[in-house]
Amino acid sequence: SGDEGTFMVLDGPSHALVVAVTKDLEVVLVEQYRYPIAQWSWEVVGETADPGEDLLTTAKRGLLEEANVTAKKWIETGSHQLALGVADLPGKTYLALEADVSKMRPEDKKRVKLVSLEKAMEMVRTSEMVSPESKCAILLAWDYLQIKR
Repeated sequence: SGDEGTFMVLDGPSHALVVAVTKDLEVVLVEQYRYPIAQWSWEVVGETADPGEDLLTTAKRGLLEEANVTAKKWIETGSHQLALGVADLPGKTYLALEADVSKMRPEDKKRVKLVSLEKAMEMVRTSEMVSPESKCAILLAWDYLQIKR
């Protein structure tokens, strides 16, 4: 509104979100416990950038660290700001194609799962996925993949 006042703004590091998709059009999701809402949440991979790190490197590192997954092709699908009303948290969203899930360890599968692209879209449309960032990332990936089909 442009009104003067005292405002709190959180300033944080850049980050990357990754929608990793296998050749069979399965999406890699990770389960995270979110303390502010006191519940578990299925989300796309997200990673905070190290100082001076470019966000594509952040995305690749995050996918490997969170899910033990790599991908052959990377596409930037958008940029965004998290918690825009209270924070300056810039980020980019990536689509990681031909994701290789063969190195996922059994212990990874407790908090990492593969769902069909259609199931991921169903999760976006319902309360099965509550993360707005993940929902937006999946919608961007869906749009890209629909155009390429």
